[in-house]
Amino acid sequence: MIEQLYKKDLYIKQFEKLTVKANAAPWLLEKHYISESITLGWVLRNRDLVINEIIRTLKEHKYHTPLALEKEVIVDDKKRLLYHFDWHEKILQGVMADVLTSFFEPLFSDSLYSYRRGRGPYDTLTKLSKFIKSIDDDKTIFVIKKDIVGYGDNIQHDLLFKLLEKHLDKEDYFFQVLTNIIKFQYKSTDTSKLEIKQMGLPTGSSINNLMANVFLYELDHELDGFKNSCYFRYGDDICVVTYDKISAENIESTLNHYVVDKKLEFKKEKEINIQICKKKANKVDSFKYLGLVMNVNGDISLSPDKDKELKAEVRRLIVKIKMMLRPLNLSKEKQIEGIIKSYRVLLFKTGLYSQLCTYFSILNDECYWGKLDLWTAKTLLAVVYKHQTDKNFKKLSFTKLRKKGLPSFLHMRRLFLDKSDRLRKYKNLNL
Repeated sequence: MIEQLYKKDLYIKQFEKLTVKANAAPWLLEKHYISESITLGWVLRNRDLVINEIIRTLKEHKYHTPLALEKEVIVDDKKRLLYHFDWHEKILQGVMADVLTSFFEPLFSDSLYSYRRGRGPYDTLTKLSKFIKSIDDDKTIFVIKKDIVGYGDNIQHDLLFKLLEKHLDKEDYFFQVLTNIIKFQYKSTDTSKLEIKQMGLPTGSSINNLMANVFLYELDHELDGFKNSCYFRYGDDICVVTYDKISAENIESTLNHYVVDKKLEFKKEKEINIQICKKKANKVDSFKYLGLVMNVNGDISLSPDKDKELKAEVRRLIVKIKMMLRPLNLSKEKQIEGIIKSYRVLLFKTGLYSQLCTYFSILNDECYWGKLDLWTAKTLLAVVYKHQTDKNFKKLSFTKLRKKGLPSFLHMRRLFLDKSDRLRKYKNLNL
């Protein structure tokens, strides 16, 4: 496979990606990580020189273990270690990732949805929703949900390389290059000393996500073999839904044995061993997966934290519009009309609309959208009258506010799914 790394066109594709990145964030042009003088700007200006040097090093088998800088970052309120590689190293690792992806993609299960082109977390939830809706109402649903502790950081190198040896020629220099990248050197944040990565994946490298998929791909195929069930994996987030009790118990046993063999463990606080839901008897039961809420009837809605964030954005926009209207000294009724008119325009001019479009395609719980419409109407009145009372809402109900032009999220979603020209007209205030 080493010959694959001699193809110059693969490196040119990586330069094109870096150029797009630099155009989006020009400050990156003067950024450097390891070398004091080699910035992204220098690398882009000397494309052919960089590519030829990388290829020459590989052909002469002189590739050395890369050096990275360790940095602690906050992601989703959690501390994580990220490793910064130099720009020329990022280019090589990008090419390596593309070559390996082409090789491993046919081996992956259809149940794997993480870090694969054309797939994403919302695709996972959509298929899971369809499966749950297809289950008869009189059947019992069994839900198994797992999350691995520090998945990428706790992968044992000996187990990873043993798995890779099944598919890659260990004698090929390509394998040695890959080994060097995974067992890279880094400057520790705590000790400021150079250390060798002894465990875990190179977070910050293009190869990181691919190796995370590879390490558990055999588990994916094993769980695919269970009948009457729906299994999905997104990174280290595992979810299985079945209506067969024996299958649920066997799947649970398989998962527990597999992670032990891989020297991993599940997060106890997020683990759902076997959650039993009576579909017909309990239509309000639900479980959380990939940040959203899956109801037992198959409807998907926002989790409480994401719902709170969305409502905060809506309220922030309404309050901002009211402050803009304050100098006009309008009556309460005129304030409401002015807020609705401006809100109707600004809703489509801010990042709020793009966020809504993401949710429109996945949140199929129409009750949620209806409740959000009522909440928006009440919030608008509370902002104008500076307090919330049922008396105000009875006087100016959601229906009356709609007649004044207040947009409906439920209506917007239906237009969005309809994919017709009506949504464009709606945005242009012609509807």
